[in-house]
Amino acid sequence: MKKALVTYLTIFLLLIPVTSIAGQYDGIWEMDLSPGDFSIARQVGDTMVIIVFDLNDSSEVFIGTMNGNVGTFTEYGNGSQKLSFTAQFTSSTTCNVVFTACSGDCISSPPMNTPYLYNKIF
Repeated sequence: MKKALVTYLTIFLLLIPVTSIAGQYDGIWEMDLSPGDFSIARQVGDTMVIIVFDLNDSSEVFIGTMNGNVGTFTEYGNGSQKLSFTAQFTSSTTCNVVFTACSGDCISSPPMNTPYLYNKIF
């Protein structure tokens, strides 16, 4: 179910005409400490969807609300773990992410309250 949802959202996001992608933070982002892991961000109004892909062929979907250049996000659809994070876009090409909470199976979750730098690559 989760892979089907991620596949559907990815196809949907990629089929949107380029002229429709007007959000300042829309695009493909890569984490500084983990080259090869990337995220696709799409904002409509004050709602943003972020799909995270990693080198282990796994993915997560986060849905959040933007308030200016700061957004709060919660993982969607992962039954064993639910991560939350805050993202502060410091420019149209850089973003600091801090994981703020984890519930459920959090053994493999990133450390909480540690900032991670993301750079926009497209």
